[in-house]
Amino acid sequence: MGCQVVSTPVGCEGLWSQEDPPVWSIAETPADFAESIRACLHQEVDRAGLRRWVSERFSPTRFIDELTNLYSCSTLKSTT
Repeated sequence: MGCQVVSTPVGCEGLWSQEDPPVWSIAETPADFAESIRACLHQEVDRAGLRRWVSERFSPTRFIDELTNLYSCSTLKSTT
């Protein structure tokens, strides 16, 4: 998809396995972060695509579904 995302290394943890990952810009210092944001602002981006990618993967509904799944799995393990 090619959506720009600027984050810290910690902020990207757990996202590498996502399907259709956006183009990452990982910034470790404030100066790197500012430069990465400046570069993103001067590039053409697919804003609708980025919004869709975030909405599909980080929506409240998906979060609740994942928590419910985790709870169900832990409940099954504790009863056996």
